[in-house]
Amino acid sequence: MINEIRLKKTVNDILRETFPTAHIYGQGDNEGFEYPAIFSEMAMTNQNDATINIVEKNYKIGIQYVPSGDRSEEDDLTFYQTLRDALCCIDDRNRKRKMCIKVLDDDDNSDRYIKVRDLAYGYVGEAQDQMIITFTLYFHDFKEYAAPEPLITDVDVDVELKAGGK
Repeated sequence: MINEIRLKKTVNDILRETFPTAHIYGQGDNEGFEYPAIFSEMAMTNQNDATINIVEKNYKIGIQYVPSGDRSEEDDLTFYQTLRDALCCIDDRNRKRKMCIKVLDDDDNSDRYIKVRDLAYGYVGEAQDQMIITFTLYFHDFKEYAAPEPLITDVDVDVELKAGGK
């Protein structure tokens, strides 16, 4: 099973490797930050039972980039393209490059490939001048099923018959 801490750490590790000069901040860190800065937020948007042992999970990721100097649309698009390329990896199972990230599964320490979907960018802020990139991480996770108490299959009944009765 992949927990949220492992998932967020993996996203932040990708950001650190891709943008080594940037400072990575989480949700709520909005004062006293150093430039260039990347703000990374994660929130679960959906969780459904797919089967008795499998749960479907969706996490929305928001990445906001704040450069150290004057910004331009070209800088923003370069940041987006670089991040988009970093969110693609070669899936070792079928040797295809696709939109996914490689995450370590906490249950058996194996690598899992988590799908990246709905990658988009836009602008936020009072002047609509701060780029934000959003995407969804989508995967199925194993949920251990605790079997209920076993059903009664047979019952032993002791019957005592009295003599002379009907």
